[in-house]
Amino acid sequence: PAQPGLSFHKLDKTRDKNFWSVRASSDLRLIVHRSQASLLLCYVDHHDKAYGWAERRRLEVHPKTGAAQMIEIRERVEELAPLRAIYDAARGAGRSEDAALRLVLVGMLLSPQFLYRAETTASETGGVVAAEPYELASRLSYFLWASMPDDALLDAAESGALGEPAELDAQARRMLDDPRAREVTAAFHTLWLELYKLSGVQKDADLFPDFAALAPAFEEETRRFAEHVFWEEDGGVRAYLLSDSGFVDAQLAAHYGLPAPDGQGFAQIATEGSERFGLLTQGSVLSATSNPDRTSPTRRGKFVRAQLLCQPPPPPPADVPPLEIGSDSGGTLREQLAAHVDNPACQGCHQLLDPVGFGLEAYDAIGAFRSEEGGAAVDVSGELSSVTPGAGPFQGARELSEKLAGSEELQACVVAQWFRFAAGRDAGDADACSLATIEDGLRAGGGQLPELLVAIATSPAVLLKSTEPSP
Repeated sequence: PAQPGLSFHKLDKTRDKNFWSVRASSDLRLIVHRSQASLLLCYVDHHDKAYGWAERRRLEVHPKTGAAQMIEIRERVEELAPLRAIYDAARGAGRSEDAALRLVLVGMLLSPQFLYRAETTASETGGVVAAEPYELASRLSYFLWASMPDDALLDAAESGALGEPAELDAQARRMLDDPRAREVTAAFHTLWLELYKLSGVQKDADLFPDFAALAPAFEEETRRFAEHVFWEEDGGVRAYLLSDSGFVDAQLAAHYGLPAPDGQGFAQIATEGSERFGLLTQGSVLSATSNPDRTSPTRRGKFVRAQLLCQPPPPPPADVPPLEIGSDSGGTLREQLAAHVDNPACQGCHQLLDPVGFGLEAYDAIGAFRSEEGGAAVDVSGELSSVTPGAGPFQGARELSEKLAGSEELQACVVAQWFRFAAGRDAGDADACSLATIEDGLRAGGGQLPELLVAIATSPAVLLKSTEPSP
């Protein structure tokens, strides 16, 4: 060329003050990142597009790896206009610049775009459309990590690869290998198994003086057990109810009548041949579904129906008096409940709940095993209905757990519980395809529970979204 060399032009409207433009021709521009120590070619395009690209990006150094990373800044006029209005109003009212900027910051922290994960809800024609790549990244990340997307996920979104099923599957599996995924499954188990209720459970201190000391151990036992079943057992959903893996410390082992583990704190033990197996024989479930002074077959049956089978009963009638225990009528709890449900308004629910809860009567109100109640042998016979297969009579917790574990309803309910957790809402009729796809994915993965999360992450519920026509 007649005049060799590069002509640098400082860009004024960029977020990164080290971006410069270099003229390559009458129309083409190079965008370079220029500092005292380096010169990096970042982008090449026609004049306006190159400048627009630079205005929305900045170059940063990754805090851990030291690698250079390009950050895209996305802003929309409708997001900025309210903040500008706050600033202008504050300045117009005589506030200082610092005070006005503080109010802008408050507005940002209170805005829906900050408090919620915002997605576009309009499309050209409306209806069900594919989620945008960055929306997929956000959905996946907050589902599996309860946090923002990492660089690998954002890169996949920027390239458009995240919209491909194979890439989405690979990203989900990568994320499940991260320790953050275990924090999410722990949160799910806390909600699903209602462990958060345990801290509010009260017991009669005269009847159960050890409960206050045992309650934290009950919660820790179930947390460890559920995480072990999810990540390490091979039994899939069935293992929640039938696993012979126990987690106890010395105090809990003594309460259960099991050998104390070696060392201090909690340890995994084998409970085969004992009265402890699966969730329904653990103190957390048994004490949280009992009353302060006695067991409650009704509440225990409700837990099984609502949390394990997704068959929640309707609320009880408002005018039904509570069951009085210790009255002159005497008799066992089973006999008193039988008299209570003579009320026609109660029959429907109690016939659904009580026969299930009776199977757990060998465990008292804080989960200790017992063979007698009030001097009489405990009757643990019950009946399970509205399941396929397995409906019919049973004896005790073991047979109840086996019937539940073999039912189609248990697996469908665990899928539905995870769907609710992932989507933040109950499944509706429009989600039938997603639920079927998720169950198919779980079966294809041999029933292994991590495969359930992969199936959700690659289901239509994540890939698609409903929109309204653009105005």
